[in-house]
Amino acid sequence: MVTVNGANVGLDAGSVVDASGGSGGGEVFLGGGIQGKDETLTNSTSTVVEKGAIIRADALSDGTGGTVVAWADGDTMFAGEASARGVSGGGFVEISGKGSLEFDGTVDTTAMNGTAGTLLLDPTNFRVTTAASSANNVQNTALQTALASNNVVLSTQSAGGDAGWISVEADVNWNSGFSLTLLAEESIYFSRDLKNAGSGNLNLLAGWDSTNFPFATIGGSGTASSTPFAALPSGDVNMATAFANLPAFGNNNGSIVIGRSQSGASGNGVEIGSRAGATNAIGYGMELAGSNSTTNGYAHLGLIHTAGGTGPSGSIQVELGAGGLAVTGGNANGAYAQ
Repeated sequence: MVTVNGANVGLDAGSVVDASGGSGGGEVFLGGGIQGKDETLTNSTSTVVEKGAIIRADALSDGTGGTVVAWADGDTMFAGEASARGVSGGGFVEISGKGSLEFDGTVDTTAMNGTAGTLLLDPTNFRVTTAASSANNVQNTALQTALASNNVVLSTQSAGGDAGWISVEADVNWNSGFSLTLLAEESIYFSRDLKNAGSGNLNLLAGWDSTNFPFATIGGSGTASSTPFAALPSGDVNMATAFANLPAFGNNNGSIVIGRSQSGASGNGVEIGSRAGATNAIGYGMELAGSNSTTNGYAHLGLIHTAGGTGPSGSIQVELGAGGLAVTGGNANGAYAQ
């Protein structure tokens, strides 16, 4: 195990931290443990990993990838490279900042002969936009790159004046068997597309109580098992258990909103779903709203079958609390909601 702790932790360009092993990857902890909850490690105030810095916890000959964590109680900026590759299973990488998170790095938790692992991004409020990554804003291309070699969990929790929402304001498109999970203590908003043309699942969970979430996979290797996440061997989220635990959601009136951003900007035709994987949604409520000003400003849960393309074959499951379902078509032409 490699630990780098202090009030301010930094890895400059050219730095290499390597905890790889022949029969399994090791552990690297920068600025604290998983979600900052390991009392044996000192949490940093800030953690910075510059572009050109490399962190490895790979399994070289057999076994599963290891664990890499970059944490700060304040601000985390990660622009480097992290890998927890495995042979029989991928590992786990967490990049999180309790105060703010800036992520523009590359992560690889793939496995040669098994299930890939998981990348966890754990900020407070979070936007996905076309702008360069900054505090609590990730560029859509950085997220798409992550989804090419990892299952990704984006989890938000309230802190200070931040309610813990997620707002997708730029198209996120990928084509793989890797899953994306958006887990928000408050609401999840979509004013742009979120689409997987492959077989990976899309899981949307809004309004969770930030405590009772014992059914998420944190890594394909099953090496990381701290609360509120419990490791499973699949690299995905156990949605069957999530659907059976609706009381864990809705405590903050968090809903899934398709058709507008967190700031209220209407969508320009919003499509949310996975073509061959499952599209799962659970929360206090759900709103689908077509645009009143944009032609073809529709709001659509599930992928649309385009002419000449491969039709969607994945399942859609939705479970809502007391907030219920609101479906409203817009005034503009083609601004339907469904």
